[in-house]
Amino acid sequence: MAGYGAENQHESVSFFQAPFFQAPLCATKKLNVIAALLLGSWNTTVAKRIASIDHDTDERISVNAVSG
Repeated sequence: MAGYGAENQHESVSFFQAPFFQAPLCATKKLNVIAALLLGSWNTTVAKRIASIDHDTDERISVNAVSG
């Protein structure tokens, strides 16, 4: 886990460029995912995508909204 400074933090992963993000949730029954979103000018498509993943995986995705 990366702490302050995030030396080990992975690059941002887009919900649209990484369809594999949803696959582990659909293939398992207990895996939960927390997506951290840096607040900014997110469009409604991101919210719709997260809502779809949440619905498809029986509410096993959470969103953590963070500020810079």
